Amino acid sequence: MKLNNTRQCKSVFFAVYFTICCISLSSLLNNSWADAGVSKASEVIKATTAITESDRRELLTSISKKAILPMFKELKLANDSLYKKTQQFCKVKTESAFLSLREEWKLTANAWRQVDSLAFGPTTDENIDFAVYFLPIKKGIVKQLLQRDALSKKDIDAAGVGAQGLGALEYILFSREKSTAQMFQSFIDEPQRCKYLQLTTELMSENIDSITREWERYGVQFGLAGVDSLYFLESSEAMTVLVNKIYQSSQKVSSKEIALFSDKSKIKKSTPYKLHAWRSGSSLEQSKAIISGIKRLLDDGGVLIWLNKNNKEQLSKELNQSMEAILQQDLKEKDLFSAVKRTPESLQSLVKNTQKLTQLIKVRLTSELGVELGFNDNDGD
Repeated sequence: MKLNNTRQCKSVFFAVYFTICCISLSSLLNNSWADAGVSKASEVIKATTAITESDRRELLTSISKKAILPMFKELKLANDSLYKKTQQFCKVKTESAFLSLREEWKLTANAWRQVDSLAFGPTTDENIDFAVYFLPIKKGIVKQLLQRDALSKKDIDAAGVGAQGLGALEYILFSREKSTAQMFQSFIDEPQRCKYLQLTTELMSENIDSITREWERYGVQFGLAGVDSLYFLESSEAMTVLVNKIYQSSQKVSSKEIALFSDKSKIKKSTPYKLHAWRSGSSLEQSKAIISGIKRLLDDGGVLIWLNKNNKEQLSKELNQSMEAILQQDLKEKDLFSAVKRTPESLQSLVKNTQKLTQLIKVRLTSELGVELGFNDNDGD
């Protein structure tokens, strides 16, 4: 009888114990799921509140007024000066005027590349940007044009973008096979070269004038995104377009213009003739111009200041350091063409800095500004 009572007591004890364990386990799991839910919700909130609507609008206005519009104004001034130098040189051909003309070409090319991150809106309407700078040029077509007795602006326009703009101008102004004196003499011996130079510059000026004139209006509307803009109903839309283009430009430099020579396997397969603007020896300067444009958008435009004000000082510091490291990069060789040809391993530091900047923009800046990279913006074109 006592044995039965003992067994009953044990049964009751284990039943109660089991019930308590189940309740405790259930509570623990519920709390765990609840914590996970809160954590996930916090992540969502964090991702969607990286920047407020008010801050975004303020930034877009600042970027438009302090970076975008000034850069396009500088592009127009540089282009106007190039056009003027072209007319002066063709009127009185001297070697000093020829050297001055070459420098104006470089300044205009750099000014154009500085707005590379703004390859949307008026810059790309009807592919007008290709008429300003298209590579590779069509040498055969240019040579045919130079052989014509009578040459008009219509002829150059009809020849297509491969015979127009900064790329075509570089071809007739610079050479790595001929000396400066020989290139200058070609304009004395072949008068048609100057005619082609004048008409090509005139046509390019019309295109750049059109782009810069339209940006005077479009840039203001960009700054009004989400308020009274004619083109952007939401401020997030304008910010997304801009940051995607900034990323594209950075990636272009890091993966197509510099990092072609980032390791031994690529170095062996690469050639300096793949460089942008290799004839003029201004490849590195033009890549720096793209980074300079990005820096002006982020720094002059107020993005770095906003990061500092919102406890994101480290990201602001790293972005600025990466951009400055690229802009301050010097080469032991005469230019990037020579460095790639003789000492490509010396470019490792430059490659590293361009890749770091691209990753900072892709992973961290996009997150802080509440932007997602578009599907077609990952190729760097």
